This record gives sequence, structure tokens and C-alpha cells, in this order.
Amino acid sequence: MKLLNPLNEMFLDTTIDLNNTSFWREMGVKSDAILETEPILINKRIEAILKTLRSKELQELCKIYSIKPEDELTTLKNKFLQIDITERKVFLLLYDFSARKKRTIIRYYSTLKMDAIRLKVTSIAMLVQMFKLDRSHLIEIFTLHFWESKSSGNIYKFDNKVDSQKSKKIVGEKTYRDTLCDTLFQNTGQNNLYRVFSYCIDTNKIYGLMYKQINDTSKPDFVSAPRNREVSPILFMIDTNNNTLEIKTSLAEEKALVIYFEKTLGSLSKVNREVFTEYLKETFIQSIVKGDSVTASGNEVDDFIVYKIKFRNSSLKGSPQITFELNYTNIWPAIEEAHANGTIDIGSLKDLDSIYFKSSFGNRSIKSTMLDNGNILFSMDDSNLDTTSKESINDKFYDKFGVPLYTEISNEAFIEGKADKVDYLMRSLNFKNLNTFEQSIISQLQEDEILRKKTDNYYFCKECNIDHPIVEGIEIPSTCSICDAEEILTRSNELIEIDQSKCCKKLKSKIRSNINKWSYSRENEIEIAKHKFNCLHFENKDSKEKLQLIVIDKSLHKSVLKKLNKLLKPTLLILIRQAEYQIDYNLYSCMEAVNFGKMYLHEQMFDEYFEEISKRIKVRSKSYLSTAANEAALSLKGISRESIVNKIYTPAQFEDDTFALLNDIFPNAEKWGKDLSGKPVPEGIFTISFYKSGNLCNKIFSYDCKLSKTKQGYDLGRDEQRKAVEYVKTLNENDYIQKFSDKHQLSGHIFISNNFNENNFETMKRYFYDQLDEDYDTKPIFIDIETLLYLHEKYRINEQRINNSRDLFYKGLFEALSLEVVEKEDIDRKVLHKALDIELAIYQVLSTDKITEEMKLIE
Repeated sequence: MKLLNPLNEMFLDTTIDLNNTSFWREMGVKSDAILETEPILINKRIEAILKTLRSKELQELCKIYSIKPEDELTTLKNKFLQIDITERKVFLLLYDFSARKKRTIIRYYSTLKMDAIRLKVTSIAMLVQMFKLDRSHLIEIFTLHFWESKSSGNIYKFDNKVDSQKSKKIVGEKTYRDTLCDTLFQNTGQNNLYRVFSYCIDTNKIYGLMYKQINDTSKPDFVSAPRNREVSPILFMIDTNNNTLEIKTSLAEEKALVIYFEKTLGSLSKVNREVFTEYLKETFIQSIVKGDSVTASGNEVDDFIVYKIKFRNSSLKGSPQITFELNYTNIWPAIEEAHANGTIDIGSLKDLDSIYFKSSFGNRSIKSTMLDNGNILFSMDDSNLDTTSKESINDKFYDKFGVPLYTEISNEAFIEGKADKVDYLMRSLNFKNLNTFEQSIISQLQEDEILRKKTDNYYFCKECNIDHPIVEGIEIPSTCSICDAEEILTRSNELIEIDQSKCCKKLKSKIRSNINKWSYSRENEIEIAKHKFNCLHFENKDSKEKLQLIVIDKSLHKSVLKKLNKLLKPTLLILIRQAEYQIDYNLYSCMEAVNFGKMYLHEQMFDEYFEEISKRIKVRSKSYLSTAANEAALSLKGISRESIVNKIYTPAQFEDDTFALLNDIFPNAEKWGKDLSGKPVPEGIFTISFYKSGNLCNKIFSYDCKLSKTKQGYDLGRDEQRKAVEYVKTLNENDYIQKFSDKHQLSGHIFISNNFNENNFETMKRYFYDQLDEDYDTKPIFIDIETLLYLHEKYRINEQRINNSRDLFYKGLFEALSLEVVEKEDIDRKVLHKALDIELAIYQVLSTDKITEEMKLIE
């Protein structure tokens, strides 16, 4: 019999053909009943659904159908009922599909990378949007929901690193699928047929849903008896990140699947599902930091020489991973010394990344895996080992460290492990079969109102299956208002919600009561790329260094992280419902990430922790400044009038991008912008310092960014003139500016724009000269963004040569700014001409390449 393709390949065509109902039937949707419904009843059903939506949900749904937002909800509903009849039928089909899949839809949607506008509230709107983009999303959601609705299966660990691309081929390529189905057929008695029904590829996880045909009969029907080939589901999931395979099926199929996966991806070891807790925390620590003299069993472990050991972090600056290795010789004395001098410490089972040992069984490695639930799994590459040898090594590992191989181990003996457990519970919101510690955590989270139970009660007609909220005081009808059916049923959904504002409130309270050297300054809401975040601001009382804490409850897209990094503010991201090790925040040098659980359970003062975070970010300051400036330059080069008019590129982004360039060129710069919104201050200031005739010259400039969306250019009219002069007067009276500047005032106020109205140049100059006192000669200066980009590009390309002639560069830059209207030619003529002249450089460059060539000639 020819094997059928998975749904993912059967329905590649993204067009909607309502006459072909097979797609909807495969998705478990009552498509025939919906498509045969009269238009007037279609509208009645949709009206009933719209009544169940809150205002925000309705607004979001209408946005997907290009219905302009209205304050009046009745108008919105009426407009929705006027969309094309095909669209309305598809909406009902999707609504039927979404039944009891809300959580899966939201979780799946949050992992998608898309250019389209991202929704936040309504699962049905998310589903409509995904369906419009590609209906294969429904197949993946169907598969994922099927997986999540079944209880846990058996877990196997791959002995070697699993091949991610080959794993995807198992569900994605016909030859692999055919071999999989044939392996099941051959190893289960050859009585049943198998097919890969559908699959879902979710980041590092591949979910497969297979069908086993168990019957082939006709089924009674009101019109005609259809053929019914009854099936039983088989589920598997490959986690390429953790090197695991989970199987949910009967024992016979499980054995056959193991045979296939071992042949295709490599040898497997079954993981003991009972969590191991019977170890002593202090004994485990001592068996590592005093490995030469301490074993968990108290007896010497022979034929087990550890020659290499890797730790996931260390006490060194930046907390890097660290590896100790000797040439197949006992490593423990070196580990003991490293612990004694504070280089390493063990704060969790997961700190031990891997060990390499030699024995009579050969050289082997044992690696630890961090599971999603916070527990740890130690596994070994045991290829080509017989069962007796495997058991012998397992015994030696247990005798040495007090924990077993291939068994899930609780990490709750350590504070780090407890913190990971908090995050896992908040991620999964699955509170069945909890142990004592987990129950205490849930109780504490509920007491702090971070977790709250919400029960929604509904009544519905069995035929229509549309949920109507039960409102206290209003009687449940005895018949359906849509189809007049008399069988009305009720159901309730108990949901666990996380209140992010309460998370933020708890952290603020906890930190404020546990800091001395740092002070809490304020809380605000910041918006980055249409994402809003709660932000807590702290400042070091001595150094005045600032640190902002941002609480996020979902994985951020790279574009958002880049924009956040571009703000150039040291930031600690508090991750709710995310595993920090799964997200590489090292690419964003201005940020550090920590799970909410660590902050929530932190019992000591936060001063040292904040200090360490601040230092780590400061060490990377050169890196994040240049990275942010490069990103800003790309962003500014991509500005178009269309993107400004359509608010894709905003004045706030223009301000952030401009400051990133200025801060790269002028290290002594400050951006006020949104932080001092409402105050009579410009966007920011920066300084230039250089020596002239042996005297130090200190110059200060303020600046403002003006993003124009018109062809005529930004209008620096009377109101802009008045504000600019007010800024200058305020700053010129500042004691610090008078003290720093060699002229005791600002040298200039710079206007930076993508498009100036040049008619404003002279009027702005006259207004400055008319309004400022005779004691001040601060000038208005105009630089278009192309000139600033040109200056920055030349600065980056010639950074080494400019660094060797710093005085000439900044002296020339001051002269260029004194021209008031600065153009590219002025940058070449005034700034770069002498600064790039090697003969004028103060610091010379050694020709190291020539020395290298001479060294090669030494005999």
C-alpha cells in the first residue's frame, strides 16, 4: 500500500478552497455543518462569538480583517458582519478549531518570527493571522496540542550529539518516513499499517504524530455509511538541544521506535523517570572541590581517572565557562587549588558541565543536561560498551559523586536549583503531582498574588459548540438562541494566570529593602518597537552608575533586543517563564539576563549582585558602544519618507540612533530625551577636548534631533527657535557647564535632521543673536544625517589613525562645527585632512609585520 504524505505536505497550497473540506475534517473541525449553514445563521453565530470578546480582543480581531478601529463596539461588530461571506465561514471554521487549544495557540504564536504586526491578546485573532500567512500553522498547532494533551511518555537520552538536520528529515523527507513506518510494521507483528500523520518543528524540538490503523469498518450514518479506518495515535518528540527523545505510545511501538531512532540518529539510553533526591549536597560539592581525597561512598574509586573537567561558570570576571585538563593525568589537585583561590565554586548540580575519564573501558565523557523542569541528567557516551561495562561505570560514578547516571536528579538541594524550579512552575503552570517544595513555592506565589486562579464558567449548545459566559444573576437559557436546540450544557475552565505587574511590585519591594549602596530612583514604562516594558531604575550612590531592570514574560525578537541594546543603558533583564540558558543574550553587550526565580528567592543584599552586573556590562562597554553604533548606522541609512509617514520609523528611534553615533565618536556624552520628558532641556549634550598652543580647550555642545516627514524639510519655526534658546539659556547658567567649558558656556546647539528646510537657517541664527545676552555667543549649528553618517563611517574606518592624532581630529571637528552649517566637504577639509596625515601623528605605529618577516629569517 502506498504510504500517505503528512498533512504538512498534503496541504502546501495556502489558498482557501471551501468546497474541499478534507483539510478541515483532518483538523477535527465540523466543517460540513458550518459550510452548509445559511448566511443569516452564520451571522447569528458570529454575533454570539463577538459578544464573548472583550473590547481589546474585538479591536485586535478587527485589525486582522483591516477594519478600522472604532470607539463604538456595536459599529465594529456590524462592520465585522459585513466582511465577505467566505471570510466569515473561515472565521467560524477557525473558531471551531480553536476550541480548547487557546494555550497552545498562544504558546506557538509566541515562538513565530514574523514581519507582520504582532498581536498580544486574542488567541482567535492570532489564529486568523497565522492562517492568512500560511495554513500549515494550523497543522503544527494541531500536532503540538495533541502532544500537550497526552500525559508524559518515556524519555531516552542520545549518547552522542544528535544531528539536528537529520532529525528534521525524519518527519520532513519521504525516504526517512517510509523507513520509519516500515520499521514499526516489521517490529510489531506485521499486523498494522502506519503513517506519519503530521508534524511540528518548534525551534529545537521536532514533534511527530503518527497514526496506526487498528480497524477498517463502515460506520452508521444518517445519509450513508462511510468507511472508517480507525486509528490509534503514536507520538514522539526529539529535543536536539537536550539530546533527548520522548515517546508516548504502547510498549510494542515504543520498542520499534527505539530501534529506528538508534539506527538513524545513534544509540539511546533510557532515562529513569523517578526523580533521584537521595544525595547529600555537601558531599557532592566536596567530591569535586576535594576530589583527590573525598568520595561520596567514603571508599577509593579505582579504575576511574578524571583527567578533564568543565564548569559552566566560574568566579572570574564575566563568569566565563572554564575547563581544566591534564594529559590523561589526575586533574583533582588542580581543581582543589582553583577552589582554594576562589576561581571555581559549586552552587548547583548544573555547574558541573562535563567530566572526561580514562579507565580499562577506554576514555569516556559524562555530560550534564539541564532539563526544562530545573532537574539535571548525567549521561555518558557509552557506544560500543556492553551492559556489564555500562553498569560498572555507573557504579563508579555513583560511588564517586553520590548521584547516578541516566536518572533525573533533583537540583532543589541548591538555591540555584530552587530558583530554576520557580521558573519552571511559572512556565508550565502544571500543578499536578507536586512535591512538598513545589507546593510551597506555588503557595508563596499565590500569597504574593503573582499567580492567581481564574475560573471561567460557560454554557453551550452541543450542536453549535459556542461558549457563552455564565453571568451571575442571569438565568441560563433552556434553548439555543442560534439553532433552537434544547440540550444546553455547561463547562468551566480553570486558568492560572501570572500577574506581571505583581512580579514587578514584588521585586521592587524586595530589592529596595535589601540595598544600601544603590538607591531606587523611579519606575516607568518604556516602549521599544511597539513592545511595552515595566522598568525599574537604580543608581549607585557613590559612582552614580545606573542600572535598569526590565521584567519580560516572553522571548524577545532579535530586532527588539538590538533596539534595547541601542539605548546604551546597562540593563538587567528579568525573565519570567523563560530558561535563560536557552537564550543567547551575550550578543547584546549592554544587557545581562537572569531568571525571575533567582531574584525572587534571593535572600542576601543586592548591592554586590548589582555591582557585579554593572562591572560585567562596563567591561563590555567598548563592545556594546560600537555594536550599537553600527546597528544605528544601518538603521539611519534605511530611513525613507514612507517609513516615517507610516510611523514604521519614529522620532524616538531617530533620537536613539543619533545618540548611538554621537556616543561612539564623543565618549563624554549624555542623552536626556525621554528620561527628562517635560523638562526644558534638549535631547542631550557632548564634549570635545583638545590642546591648542599648549592650552587645554574644553568645548560643550547640546543637540536636538528633528525627524522630518515632509519634502520641504523640518520647519524650525518660531516655536522651535524659542525652545532652542530656552535650552541654551538653561544650560549656560549651569555651574558644571561654566566650570568645564573654557568659554564658560555652550559652544553650540546642534540641530540634526534627515531633511532641513534651509530657509530656517538664517532666521534661527538671527533669533539666537537677538535673544542671547552679549556675554554669550553660543551658535546654532546644522548637520544633516548624511553628514553625520559620513563622519561616523570615516571615524570607524580610521579609528586607529585618529587615535594617534586625537588632538588634531577633535580640534578640526570643533573648527568644522564653528561653520554652523556642516557638510561632507567640511569633514574632509577641516577634520580628516590633518588628522589622517601620518606625518602629523603624535603616536607612531610600529610596523609589526616587518618585524615578523625578519623573525622568520632567523636560523
